[in-house]
Amino acid sequence: MNAPAVRIPALLPDAPISPLRPDGPVAGEIRSAVTLAVAAPPCAWAGGERRVLLVDDMPAIHEDFRKVLCPGGSRSAGTPEAAGAAAFDALEDSLFGDPSPAPQPMAGPHAAAAPTPAAEGCGATPAPHRRGPECARCGGFAVDSAYQGQEALAQVEAARREGRPYAMAFVDMRMPPGWDGVQTIEQLWRADPALQVVICTAYTDYAWEDVLARLEPADRLLVLKKPFDAIEVAQLAHTLTAKWAASQAVARHTAELEALVRARTGELEAANERLQHQAFHDPLTGLANRALLHERLAEALGRADRQGDGVGLVYIDLDRFKPVNDQHGHEAGDALLRALARRLQSQTRPGDVVARLGGDEFVLMAAAVSSRAVLQEIAGRLVDSLSEPVRVDGLELQVGASAGLAFSPEDGRDAATLLRVADAAMYRRKPGRVAAG
Repeated sequence: MNAPAVRIPALLPDAPISPLRPDGPVAGEIRSAVTLAVAAPPCAWAGGERRVLLVDDMPAIHEDFRKVLCPGGSRSAGTPEAAGAAAFDALEDSLFGDPSPAPQPMAGPHAAAAPTPAAEGCGATPAPHRRGPECARCGGFAVDSAYQGQEALAQVEAARREGRPYAMAFVDMRMPPGWDGVQTIEQLWRADPALQVVICTAYTDYAWEDVLARLEPADRLLVLKKPFDAIEVAQLAHTLTAKWAASQAVARHTAELEALVRARTGELEAANERLQHQAFHDPLTGLANRALLHERLAEALGRADRQGDGVGLVYIDLDRFKPVNDQHGHEAGDALLRALARRLQSQTRPGDVVARLGGDEFVLMAAAVSSRAVLQEIAGRLVDSLSEPVRVDGLELQVGASAGLAFSPEDGRDAATLLRVADAAMYRRKPGRVAAG
């Protein structure tokens, strides 16, 4: 077969070559790269996309990558790019027209700097500084092009905002007149720290030790030296996009676990708060119970000893409460108790505690009281407030109250003694107004 001498854009050296035979080493190299890309396994992550960004100032390099990553893409007719691509297609036909030969092993490196313009997307007409359409070929890659670092950054940021981030980027080291490869990678990683990056370079203005120290690549950076083989590109793309997908799956799973732990922790904290509240509060009125009253009274007595203050107790028992239950039922009685508990709380000062000890008995602990006379004034206001009528479910109910006092340190220095004294004083005055203790 006498095939014409042609220039192969983007895959072979920038020089005319002699007629190629389908069983020759270069044909086998091309066949292996194309076969590997076509036979790529389907994507294993959501949406089926393996998004790759090509960042290079030379359009020909973009065509190089698309020949490997997006085989079979269409091109716009009537353009120089289409003419060059047609020549390449003709060569492919001559090489692959007979499907019987098996793919040959890779024989040598491809040139990486052919001057043929590259195509945007998967073989479309190039448009510098414009985002290209993605390749939708099953088993292939969704490939976009950027010709300067600033353009690449804009595309990575846009992809993140859209919820379709790039898995990896091939970044050239030298892209005049804009950012070089190192600057570009720094900016891309600020926008998307998970992005896998391959540096493509024949030479660099930096020592590699300086590049690695500056980028701190960890496991996100690989180097691809020019000239490179097509199979190297394919293997890197498949491996790094799969690695990115796995890391994203791990990150999602970790986030789900963390959210679950936070939710469960919140539930446990809420349950613990409920248990704590139930352990120290009266279930009917929400007031402190006997246990919490003893705890707060002990704390107040300790502060009083240090500061020289007095602590007072007002022990209250409701008068004429039993007839409310007998005549109107326990629901009305419970509603009345809740209403009176709110009145008692409205009379307290900061640091005071109102507790329900059970039935119709309440205790006010008044902290930092200067004298028994002050405590008597507090008790008088409480009795007057409790004696006011209360409307419950359309009923007007009225009860009275008897109160007994205990004042520390005169009547005792511990909670049990003070409660006993105040309780005894209340019963001595029942029915009545205020017992002196």
